[in-house]
Amino acid sequence: MRIVRETGKPIAQVALDLGINDGTLACRSVSAYQASRPPSTSSTARSRPP
Repeated sequence: MRIVRETGKPIAQVALDLGINDGTLACRSVSAYQASRPPSTSSTARSRPP
């Protein structure tokens, strides 16, 4: 994930360079991105009727 972030290369290219499946790297990149974001406290989610 660090390589993708720092180089700006597409996930598919980094995966090819590392010899791994691009789908695996994409899933891990998304998971790492989501884990680094603070939890959302969207008011729209609370204001919707059940």
